[in-house]
Amino acid sequence: MGDTYTETTTTSWMSRLGDSFKGVLVGIVLFIAGFPVLFWNEGRSVKRINSLKQGADEVQTVASDRISAEMDGKLIHTTGHTAVSGSLSDEKFGVTAEKALRLNRRVEMYQWRESIRKHTEKKMGGKTETTTTYDYDKGWSSSYSDSTQFKYPAGHENPPLTETEKEWMAKDVSLGLIKLTPNQIATAGRDQPVQFDANSPLPQGLEANYVRTQNGFYRVYALETAKPASAKATPSLAAAVSAATNQNVAANAAAPAATGVPATPQIGDLRITFTYRPETDLSLVGQQQSGSIVPYTTKNGGTIMLQSDGIKAAGEMFQSAQDANKMMTWLLRLAGFLLMFFGLKMFFGPLSTLTDVVPFIGKIVSVGFGIVSFLIAMICSLFTIGIAWIFYRPLIGIPFIVVAVALTWMLRKRVNAAKSQTAVTAPAA
Repeated sequence: MGDTYTETTTTSWMSRLGDSFKGVLVGIVLFIAGFPVLFWNEGRSVKRINSLKQGADEVQTVASDRISAEMDGKLIHTTGHTAVSGSLSDEKFGVTAEKALRLNRRVEMYQWRESIRKHTEKKMGGKTETTTTYDYDKGWSSSYSDSTQFKYPAGHENPPLTETEKEWMAKDVSLGLIKLTPNQIATAGRDQPVQFDANSPLPQGLEANYVRTQNGFYRVYALETAKPASAKATPSLAAAVSAATNQNVAANAAAPAATGVPATPQIGDLRITFTYRPETDLSLVGQQQSGSIVPYTTKNGGTIMLQSDGIKAAGEMFQSAQDANKMMTWLLRLAGFLLMFFGLKMFFGPLSTLTDVVPFIGKIVSVGFGIVSFLIAMICSLFTIGIAWIFYRPLIGIPFIVVAVALTWMLRKRVNAAKSQTAVTAPAA
């Protein structure tokens, strides 16, 4: 059962106007920042394309178990199955993963969570009324919520998180005759859950507060808080231990007897699970260097270091890298455009706020400036991308300039038409 609290605040028109003028400078900075982001992105994209093309032409496929020193310094493609030496262990919980690339401990706590919702409505006279709703509910989360930072902490207190998430990574992993680097080990394979025998005994030191489950461990917080600080427990503390134990037993009545997990979790309870990454098939592209694969430097100063789970051909890996480069290029183009767009929106902010004295008119003006900001940002983005491509690749850059010029002409035509319409209707008024 959650709790909800609502607050309503009012911001005056003059205060909003002052804030909008402060935002003008920020808007200018954002708008200007969009230009170098877009220009740099096009150069980065072309450099990556050329690096990958060079790599695809030069790469040589070799067997991972037949690597020779003669290939040192060359760009190679190799595949194989990883081999891990030793095991990874969490000594506290007695969890061991044999021949694993990684072992992860995940901690979830049943806790109070705060979510915030805001709704702002414009009123006559230019002021705004903001309704803020604070919702509190209980649930499992691997992200700890510090209840002291809640807006309404009373009745929603979370105890400290006593267990932490941890990760163990294998240090000695090979792919045939190739020794993998820490970064290659960290990104290889996929996580799989560690399964447990719920009836096996708990590690020493966990018996008092933990229950073993098929997925890991469960800690009952009520038993932790009621545990005596020393062997000489006071009568009241001993009674607290007994009460907490009885409460837990009662809660377990509806739960499977094999697990001992409470049917209803309480604030502070923990769920601890483990995942591991077993040995896996792996494909690598990079420069062979003294028994390892390291980034390969191309003629234009770019680097190539490709890795993929499974057995993949060199051509397939290079195509995936080109596709990833295209995606990154468009994402950064969008980022540059949005910097310009929101920068212009903030720049025109004072004009929109001035007309908010009448909300209906203010909304129309705000939409109008939004459209203008969108068009100007689009034109500037296309010009910047076009100029960058003319600098790097003229045949591709020219179409961007043509489209930008066409949009500029259309925008100018609309502005002139609006001026003409105003001039015609003015005498009639």
